[in-house]
Amino acid sequence: MTKEQKGRHSNRYRYWYDKVYTKEEIKDYFHEGWNDLIESSFELVSYFPDAQICSAKRCMGMLHMFAKAEDEMVMHAVEGVLWKIERLSSKICEKCGQSGQRRTELKVVHCLCNNCYLIHLNDNDDPMKLFKKGREGRF
Repeated sequence: MTKEQKGRHSNRYRYWYDKVYTKEEIKDYFHEGWNDLIESSFELVSYFPDAQICSAKRCMGMLHMFAKAEDEMVMHAVEGVLWKIERLSSKICEKCGQSGQRRTELKVVHCLCNNCYLIHLNDNDDPMKLFKKGREGRF
């Protein structure tokens, strides 16, 4: 692997993982707000031959999905679709599905609308512990 490829953003599924997650398992892991996005991503990837979404995670407040495909050209196309899904998820509240924004001032970055953000802060005993150092006053 060259130096340029090392830091490259990738949606390629690491083949040494044993577990391939189903759509329902991925939907259960995240809140309801991203369910439509997960549904549409599985539908779009199903149009590509031998392509499969294998896993997903929250990365910097966005829905980052991993996929695998046998053909390199198909994999590039699937990566493009998943990249667009990831960018769309940065504008959708992960709890309710309304228009939201990434809350980068939190230690664990979430994408939340204003109402869900306030609920998230009020659910904690000491909401100031949720913020990154030096970003405590940003509400």
